[in-house]
Amino acid sequence: MRILLVLSVFLSVNSFGCDNAAEEFYSWANLKVFPEEVSGELSSEEVARCKSKGKAYYVQLVCDSGDILMLTKWLDGKVFFQIEYLDDAKGIYGKVTTNSEGKATKYVLPKSL
Repeated sequence: MRILLVLSVFLSVNSFGCDNAAEEFYSWANLKVFPEEVSGELSSEEVARCKSKGKAYYVQLVCDSGDILMLTKWLDGKVFFQIEYLDDAKGIYGKVTTNSEGKATKYVLPKSL
């Protein structure tokens, strides 16, 4: 429940267009590509171990349509950063990244891409 509460703080109005979203847990993310790619799916038991030991893990919020809404990195029981994807009918065109101090930075792809 704690994750849902923290995630809801960062959700924008655009993210609520998805009726059914699910959280998926991962051990690793490639942050050098856009959109970021996750791997190493974690079971609920593995997530619990990560939480208890303060280890890093990733939570990806995915709409039932397959659209990726958000990626959050947890470390030491706190949000380390969160990426909210900006999309429209043509797909993802940018993101808003919020760091652990709450500073948000918006990135938008050039129109030519």
